[in-house]
Amino acid sequence: MLPRPTTWVNRLRRGEHIMSNIDLLRSIAGVDNDTSVDYRRIHQENQKTNSEKFISQNKHLRPEKMLDRWWRDHGNAMSDRELAWNTAEGISKDPGFYDGIFRTIDDTLNSFSNVGDQRRFFQENMPRWNQRIQDRYRDQAMSSVEFGKQEDVFYSRIANRQEDYAALSELSGKINLNPSVSLDTHKEHVELARRMGFNASEISTDIDGFLSIPVDGNLVPVYTIPEGAPNTTPMEDLILKTDLSDNLNQLDAPYREAQAKHKNDIFLRDRGLVNLIGTEDGKHLKGFELPIILNAAEHESNPVSLIKDKIGDMINSKISDFENPFEAIVEYVNTVSNILELREKRNTNGKS
Repeated sequence: MLPRPTTWVNRLRRGEHIMSNIDLLRSIAGVDNDTSVDYRRIHQENQKTNSEKFISQNKHLRPEKMLDRWWRDHGNAMSDRELAWNTAEGISKDPGFYDGIFRTIDDTLNSFSNVGDQRRFFQENMPRWNQRIQDRYRDQAMSSVEFGKQEDVFYSRIANRQEDYAALSELSGKINLNPSVSLDTHKEHVELARRMGFNASEISTDIDGFLSIPVDGNLVPVYTIPEGAPNTTPMEDLILKTDLSDNLNQLDAPYREAQAKHKNDIFLRDRGLVNLIGTEDGKHLKGFELPIILNAAEHESNPVSLIKDKIGDMINSKISDFENPFEAIVEYVNTVSNILELREKRNTNGKS
């Protein structure tokens, strides 16, 4: 895949630079840069000490009231969740402590009208629970997360379709597709660009009518990108191809217009050249007359008539070269024979 700027890489590099400066300041100040000290453990010990102090100073409170205040002032902030919930159970003096917790959680989950709300509830509360509570709701939480992932993919696909539709609608109005390349090939180039991470709005055509993408400030035809560049899974490719298929039909109209223009340009070119046959301005076309006549005849509803007229023009243009009418007739017959032979060769081997 072509390298694209990534913000997270720049942030990471800035972070490394900042940390190196901090290390330098510590060394200048004579501060030991040893990171072996377990600051997290020290913090947890302080939290535990403060929690025990609170309990010893508030033994006069009823268990329910003490527990409420303890959660507010200490329990919710404790990083050791096992200790927090063991302490809460001890303060409550309730043998059915966890049964009550489970009922409260179950009632909350049942109050939600959709899986998305359950997913957000688990995301918010899972980190606050101890292992026992997490284990009880783990499967349900995972199901909600999987649903959430599917929901995210669903809405991402809709957003991509809308963006692609808008971008390809705009693109179809300003591109000039190469009509000598098949429409399917142009569509494949759009798919390839999208698989490489380029938005449809970044795609355009170069001067030769090939769909191209911006690389280092230059337009690069998609077909020149080495195979294997896309970094997508087969499933992602299938989703992208499916979601792009309808939107890619917006290339049909500009492609037909390009084909019609190309055909008209060829007609005008061939008509202009055949009109020179037999004239003073057409003498430089000597040796090319027969292919020119056949090319122009392909555009006509009555090609034989055009061929006869232009062969006649050829003979008339050099009538002074003939010593007698018989030579002119022979030249005419030979020219007809040559053009028929050329036509047969084209039909057999393709246009030459």
